[in-house]
Amino acid sequence: LAYDEEKFEYRIAQERVWEDETHCRITLRDDVRDHAGNPITASDVLFSLKLAKESGGATAASTSFIDIDGCVIENDFEFVMVMTNGTALNDYNISAIPILSQKAYEESPDGMVLTPVGTGPYKLADFVSGSHVDLEYFEDYYRLEEAPQIKHVRVMFATDSNQRTNVVLAGEADIAIQTAFTDLAEVESNPGLTTYFGESTNQFALLYNDGPES
Repeated sequence: LAYDEEKFEYRIAQERVWEDETHCRITLRDDVRDHAGNPITASDVLFSLKLAKESGGATAASTSFIDIDGCVIENDFEFVMVMTNGTALNDYNISAIPILSQKAYEESPDGMVLTPVGTGPYKLADFVSGSHVDLEYFEDYYRLEEAPQIKHVRVMFATDSNQRTNVVLAGEADIAIQTAFTDLAEVESNPGLTTYFGESTNQFALLYNDGPES
């Protein structure tokens, strides 16, 4: 599943049918291959769920409501996902779990930290720590109707918001995110640039030291 435009869409999954409150039969697409050419099967999905659960990271919580050991693989592209209770399935959490090929993961020299192999429209071409990451279009991407028009993308790293603004103003980048509000007037005055505002789940708090000795 993936979250797009305020709704969830099937990606690697093709169909899901609830057999009862805790058992969901999921059918996968049979044309999904990762960037190394490995097909994505039901066993890869369960491997990815187990990997997420054992990671201890943010994705581990997304698997807490799945009885992974109880899941049953019916064939290469169909399995039954078992939940711990009837109201546990959370689409948003599931969409946060990356689905990987077990073969590609086990062949990775660093657990895909610097050598990721995914199934998306772009694959890793180059990575320079602290500088940039280059992505190029994956010709065998399974969602042909969503094939990107831009075939090569470079994402540059800039921790300073003023630096992000400067590279855009200089024409060295086409897009900058999270630019400083202090740069807003300068950006908006440039006829070649457009600003966009979006909602965020970030929260900020201003705390005052109002103790007796303050």
